[in-house]
Amino acid sequence: MTSTSARRLSTSLFDAQPEGIDDSLRDSEGRTCLEVARGKDTIRAIRDSRAFLNASYRSLLHSYTVSSPSTPAPEALIKLLSSPRIRLVNLSYLDDTSGVTLLHEAAKRKDLRLVELAVRAGADVFVRDRKGRPVYDGAGKDDRVRVFLRQFTNQDNSLIQEPSSEPPELRGYLNKYTNVARGYNTRWFVLHQGVLSYYRHQDDENVSCRGSVAMRTAVLIVPNGTSGLRFEVHSIPSRGHSSVQKWYLKANHPVEASRWTTALQKSIELAKREGEQNGRKSAESDVPSLKPSLSIGASSIHTRSRTSGPGAISLTSSGARRTSSRRLGEDGVQAEKQTRTSGGWWKTWKT
Repeated sequence: MTSTSARRLSTSLFDAQPEGIDDSLRDSEGRTCLEVARGKDTIRAIRDSRAFLNASYRSLLHSYTVSSPSTPAPEALIKLLSSPRIRLVNLSYLDDTSGVTLLHEAAKRKDLRLVELAVRAGADVFVRDRKGRPVYDGAGKDDRVRVFLRQFTNQDNSLIQEPSSEPPELRGYLNKYTNVARGYNTRWFVLHQGVLSYYRHQDDENVSCRGSVAMRTAVLIVPNGTSGLRFEVHSIPSRGHSSVQKWYLKANHPVEASRWTTALQKSIELAKREGEQNGRKSAESDVPSLKPSLSIGASSIHTRSRTSGPGAISLTSSGARRTSSRRLGEDGVQAEKQTRTSGGWWKTWKT
């Protein structure tokens, strides 16, 4: 099978109907098919399929937001939300024109069916629109939508996730303490690839970062008696740096705070574990070779003294700092022995 035909086969599989394959599943080690895929064509096919899936969702969301308020959600959107592959879609995406998410638009239209489908598909009930408004602000006085959203704010399924070997990723608004005069300000936070960063607004994520802390040098602190809303992220000074960052953060809901602290703690553990493994590999590569050197240059010898025993000579090498003992027997066979002391490596010849 040629690479072209293999790619066509992979693409046709990933573009299958919802009742077909589910490429969002993970194996016993928490890996997805993309993480274990081999071959450039297969990896490209998976990525292209997922990119097309997200593009399709964004197009459907835009059509829904610009339609008349009395117009029901497109059937293609309902079908996509019912597909197992919806877990590969970013349901927190903000529409470019309206600046709202699917949950915001569905709550504003009091479409309880669409709200329920979106939440069960993994939509974040704590998501905010471009102006920082939560979902329930758009629900108006509809008690059905408010009650349903309140039910899921106290039952966050994202805290119970399948094991994964990848660092967790999380995005959302948190309140960051500035100073006594200004108090807490709402900022957009992003946990991605072992780094926690924050921005003034969500739209600034790809423009200007206000600050960041690497998880390999971070410490998570959850103070007692804060109603489960507040937590702190401190940075440990790395080698060559003396500055320390201390971020005092506060969520709007205990479940939202638990989601962040859980993701941060896991990311810190993974980063430090990776650092320890890299340290061990570096230490192993720095271990000197135990193979004795048989050649000694005259320039490397700086001490020569005669010791006890007939014809014994002790030589120290200032260059390689390696030693070996060579003993010549009556039969002319050499027996080599290598010893190491705290002062260096010694070479002794007995003639």
